[in-house]
Amino acid sequence: MTNAAHERTAHGALRESQRFLTGGRGSGGNNDPLESQGSLTLSQDHGLLFAVIAGSCEISVFRVDGPRLSLSDKVSSSGSEPNAIAQHGDLVYVLNTGGSSSVVEFRLEGHHLRQIGHSLASLSTNTSGAAPIAISPDG
Repeated sequence: MTNAAHERTAHGALRESQRFLTGGRGSGGNNDPLESQGSLTLSQDHGLLFAVIAGSCEISVFRVDGPRLSLSDKVSSSGSEPNAIAQHGDLVYVLNTGGSSSVVEFRLEGHHLRQIGHSLASLSTNTSGAAPIAISPDG
């Protein structure tokens, strides 16, 4: 994640239009963009943008106001190297792929995330290399 937002020019090219600071330490050195294809997720109502920050093991929550973003919350991912995030209703799930790989469940309260107690589920292997996380449309 570069923290840069891009827009399309009249000729079809992309150009950087703005930068949005996540408050974290970036990717932690991971250079494979496909390993973090789920690192940004727009909320179902399009009012929030969730971003995982692998380098600092955190999640940033931005309020979306048209083309503007404002950082409203930053919480620990409760694991190492988060690289994907998914939302369904007031539940948000984060995939941590480093160390003891895990999935952690959070509750969305307004524009803040709160980890649900005892919701950390370990994956079958450490440093799993898992990429996306998704929730089926029916939950």
